[in-house]
Amino acid sequence: MGIPVVVSWGAFDVLPHSYPLLVGALGVYGNRGANFTVQNSDLLISLGSRLDTRQTGGRVNYFAREAKKVMVDIDPNEIFKGRGLTIDVPVVSDIKRFLNLFLLRISAIRKPDISSWVVRAQEWKNKYPAVLPEYSENKKGMSAYTFLKLLSDEVKEGETIIVDE
Repeated sequence: MGIPVVVSWGAFDVLPHSYPLLVGALGVYGNRGANFTVQNSDLLISLGSRLDTRQTGGRVNYFAREAKKVMVDIDPNEIFKGRGLTIDVPVVSDIKRFLNLFLLRISAIRKPDISSWVVRAQEWKNKYPAVLPEYSENKKGMSAYTFLKLLSDEVKEGETIIVDE
């Protein structure tokens, strides 16, 4: 579709981080650029995400405040939670089935020119990275953000890292 993409923490690895339209992860564990993108969008399509308060924040009436919200989930209880989040277009469906049907009709969708929106989302992503340069200047120790960025830079594609707390 050529639209900016944000992911939840549970789908953080669904796309390569080099994917050009990936802005980042949304919510309290996410990136500022991704959150700015969601908050300023006019259409939000949620695929299989619960949109819980870690993603929407506690004041759900402010989440994607100007966006028409489409939520696709196999569990109707996730869509119709009744916690104040208004879903404009609820779709109870398996994501694979939904995407297969969507792809059959994608050529009929007339999409406006959103190139300026794509550029804006990328500007937010670049302006607000997860790891700020000043994090590496910390003389008292290394931040978790810096450590994970350095580790990520050194890990070869296909390598597996197992973490534990």
